[in-house]
Amino acid sequence: MSALLPTAEAHQRAGLLATFYVLSYLALGLPALVAGASVPLIGLDTVAYVYGAVVIVLAMISISRHCAALRTRLTKGQLRKRLRPSFRRWRILLCRCLE
Repeated sequence: MSALLPTAEAHQRAGLLATFYVLSYLALGLPALVAGASVPLIGLDTVAYVYGAVVIVLAMISISRHCAALRTRLTKGQLRKRLRPSFRRWRILLCRCLE
């Protein structure tokens, strides 16, 4: 949000924020509605496992792309300086695991 709002002019900010919030709610609400509608067809256990698996796969894709982007943009020294100390160890381990 802090990177997006300064790019809009003052009279466009309300529309920009409204669009952002509508897309955010749709992104979070539609998968839940689809999962709820599919429960009578395939059962709650199956829906829960599939939903969880999709979330895990999407998280792994996101982490791998984030690590790849960090590797291409930053040198090793810059990467260490940029990462916060509390998360540095975990991020480096995740990036190494995904290589």
